[in-house]
Amino acid sequence: MQEGGYAPHCDYFICEHPHKAARLMGFEVVEDETEDSMFYSQSLDVLNPAKAIREALEKEANVDKPKICEVLGVEVGEPFSIDGYPTDYGMVQVCEDGKIRRVISSAEFPFAQDGEVGHKIGSNALYYLLNHPDRIIRKPRFTQQEVESAKIISVLFPEATHIERLRGSKVLGITGAEDGWIADIESSLFPEIKSGQSVTLDQIIGGAE
Repeated sequence: MQEGGYAPHCDYFICEHPHKAARLMGFEVVEDETEDSMFYSQSLDVLNPAKAIREALEKEANVDKPKICEVLGVEVGEPFSIDGYPTDYGMVQVCEDGKIRRVISSAEFPFAQDGEVGHKIGSNALYYLLNHPDRIIRKPRFTQQEVESAKIISVLFPEATHIERLRGSKVLGITGAEDGWIADIESSLFPEIKSGQSVTLDQIIGGAE
């Protein structure tokens, strides 16, 4: 059995022997004449064995996940930004304690390490997210070709820190923390960067699929 108490071969056993699997998990099994009407009960509730086992495993996997993750549809530690909110928090994430905090980048704070978390977002920003979960913009997952392009840009433009696409436009450019907009680049180079998004070169280079 693998770490965590569950192994892939369990799927085969559950499918082939649903009643035995249910009994092993402490359920009372009630058998009927047909395969489709096989059920078991726990606390007087009659359920489908395979479905109940699957739900029990899913519940166990999510036991430590903060409720806010389920509400927003994100994972703990998954970076995302908030589109359309007046305050630009940059990238944020849900932490293990259920609080949403800023993700710090070394481009903004030279003495910090990428991935560190800072202050939590304000209550108004949280209400905004709860009312507009569609405004969550997940961190792009870059292809190897995009990673190679970012590496070339970092060599040609040592002062560059970000690749940014202007809001409401297809224009894509290279920006620096101190120099601002450095140069326009071919708009098709980084298709994962959407309108209004700004991503650090370090995030692109470290974000290959």
